[in-house]
Amino acid sequence: AASGSGNPLKRKVICGVCGHAMQRNSRKNGSYRCVMKRLNTGFDCSEDRIPEPDILEAVIDTIQVYAQYAVSIDRLLQTRQAQRQLDRKQAQRRLQTLQSRKAQLDERLQDLYERLVEGGISRESFAAQKKALTAQAEEISRTVLELERKISGSDDGSNAVIEHFKSYAGITALTREISIDLLHSVTIYPDGRMDIRLNLVDEIKALMETLRRESCTV
Repeated sequence: AASGSGNPLKRKVICGVCGHAMQRNSRKNGSYRCVMKRLNTGFDCSEDRIPEPDILEAVIDTIQVYAQYAVSIDRLLQTRQAQRQLDRKQAQRRLQTLQSRKAQLDERLQDLYERLVEGGISRESFAAQKKALTAQAEEISRTVLELERKISGSDDGSNAVIEHFKSYAGITALTREISIDLLHSVTIYPDGRMDIRLNLVDEIKALMETLRRESCTV
């Protein structure tokens, strides 16, 4: 049912033939129809009356569908965030182990230099051992950089659009305030089909597609 101050469908019910706003009659449970055909504008619009309760029900159903999408996406984001936090803890532990190994390699390199200076090893042996130790140290350094990036990565956290739509889960009435906030238009075609456009839906769809692509690459 419509509630709140003012008609929630005002100027938002559009004829799918001519693109003009359809006119509402003044009854309590009103209906909408296009009057452009009667005005001899050349448009072949349907003059059927579309009951207002049918339009309101379709809009509320559409809002609830996207609100449920938002709830599902939010759960996915929370799960991913928890997994990333776990991954970071594991990365942190591995980082500490690698940093300890890197420090040991640095000490061995220093010892190697001292042995060369003291004549304890030949230049050939020094060069071979230095090459092996340096290669290990460089590999550790690369892994450390990757782990540091992983640890410092940003969380998905909560998304403003998702939070916005979640707040409308379970609505049973379309108020003027909700309509202004969410409803862009309801376009009605001669066959009775309704094309309901909501604000922010593109953002929801884009986020769903991003999550779908990421889940396919995991």
